[in-house]
Amino acid sequence: GMAHCMKQAGCWVIEHHGGESAKDHEHYGNRRTETFGMLAKRLDLRGPQGGEPWALPHDDMLREELLKIEKLYGSDGLKFKLMPKDERAGEKRETLRKKLGRSPDRADSLAYLYVATRAIETRGMTITPADFKVNEEWLKGVDAEVEKYTKLFQEAGAK
Repeated sequence: GMAHCMKQAGCWVIEHHGGESAKDHEHYGNRRTETFGMLAKRLDLRGPQGGEPWALPHDDMLREELLKIEKLYGSDGLKFKLMPKDERAGEKRETLRKKLGRSPDRADSLAYLYVATRAIETRGMTITPADFKVNEEWLKGVDAEVEKYTKLFQEAGAK
């Protein structure tokens, strides 16, 4: 997947698999739910980190995505999962993609950024701009692919 491609490009990758079991399995149904739960606690102004700044972009789509995510509680009333992003084969149910009319990519990106930030903090690491290396050859390949698909879409639109 994407993590493998980024590793090949020389990027440092913190992998996160939302479908895995939650570390706090008494309250969260899976890692995705736990991640959004931790993010919600971090952003809660009344929470333990409420006085500490954490910059968020002014982005209406991100706000909409974060506000549309619903908690789905289990029979015990404590453990919950989040509304699924997509349907699984053979299942007909409400999904976040249907509710938004698009994928919640911005909310997912924010949640994964939070996971990465926590991973860095708990390891006592710091990241500086010098740590971000760009693999120029890989970028040239990406640029070539983007150009190729742009031409294909333009040709398809002209027909």
